[in-house]
Amino acid sequence: MVGAPQCRSQCGVGEHDGVNVVFPLAHFRDLQQRRVIGKLAPRHFGLMGHIEGEQATLLIQRSAPEIAAELAADGVDFAFLTPA
Repeated sequence: MVGAPQCRSQCGVGEHDGVNVVFPLAHFRDLQQRRVIGKLAPRHFGLMGHIEGEQATLLIQRSAPEIAAELAADGVDFAFLTPA
């Protein structure tokens, strides 16, 4: 999981853009408040970097299933995926 302070220092975006460039949580919170969407999940996941070779295998066989299981445990029925 990526926390907002860590992402702000590593994303190379302006102070006004912040974490919402990668994780548009402010936008989703606004949609939730306006009842356009339901409740947001209590946690969010981020993966970054170029993934190939052994790392791709690890992602497919271990990381992605673990993330999917945690999202399912949280009752998530829709995931917003964005490349970063």
